[in-house]
Amino acid sequence: MSHALTALIILATSLLAPPAPQGLLLRYRPEVGQTAVYRVSMDMSGAQTLQDEPRTVNVRAEMEVTEKVMSLEPDGSFWLRVTGRTVRIHDPTGTFGAGQYGEWPAVEVRLSPLGVVMETRPDPEAGHLGPLQRAFAAAMSHPAPVVLPTQAVRVGDRWQWEQDRAHQSNRLVSVTQAGGPIAHICGGAQLRCLLASAGREPVRLDEASPALGLTTRVSGEVTQTCEVELLLPSGLAVAHTGEMRLRTEGESVLELPQEPTEPGSAVNDAKGASPRTFSLKSDLRVRLHLRLVALNGSAVPGG
Repeated sequence: MSHALTALIILATSLLAPPAPQGLLLRYRPEVGQTAVYRVSMDMSGAQTLQDEPRTVNVRAEMEVTEKVMSLEPDGSFWLRVTGRTVRIHDPTGTFGAGQYGEWPAVEVRLSPLGVVMETRPDPEAGHLGPLQRAFAAAMSHPAPVVLPTQAVRVGDRWQWEQDRAHQSNRLVSVTQAGGPIAHICGGAQLRCLLASAGREPVRLDEASPALGLTTRVSGEVTQTCEVELLLPSGLAVAHTGEMRLRTEGESVLELPQEPTEPGSAVNDAKGASPRTFSLKSDLRVRLHLRLVALNGSAVPGG
């Protein structure tokens, strides 16, 4: 082989190789107005125990989730408005109400450029929301985004992230060129990064709804393993495949309004129904596959 041909092959290979020797600096850098639509397939199995009565859980569902970037903050963090709807559901045990379709409550999530969930709240325009809607807002951060490293990384590099009781162990699996239709929709050549992640995070819910006389407290832990494909430089997620295990226990206390009594009445002033307490334990495995199907109004081929 001639030296000229060898040099040409080396030059071509260097132009096609995405990762620079010094590594890649991974960040979530969306633009305001970016709107991504995902199709989510979920397979949930396990058991719930309500008032010491066990129930089998076996649910398969498809959902559509839309994430719109609402604003960017001076520190680089950004707000996502997340909405969703159930497309279809198969729930033979009736645990989650088979056949229930419709829009989910909208929530807003604030993420740092590294992917740390900084704040989650119901949509400010949604008005008063009860414990169920607020629980959904807390759950919308799951599956949690892969937290990116602070430093540049190369293929095979690993990094850890910890905050409070949350922990992730992550790895950069591969970097390739993302060409074809997806590159055209995203405005040019992109790098496609495959990340592997394993982590755990506490689950906490302590909500009161005075209007309903209901107080709900839940604690537990969610563990997750997944692989996520990101497009650079925006950090847009193209696909997410993984498994979660959710173990929780909690209780709801229902206290009905007391009936008023006249001053001096012989009737006990504490007249009224006693609070009722309901206990609930869950041990669920959830397999998820999420894929990008539309971006900024354009369908993604193969999505």
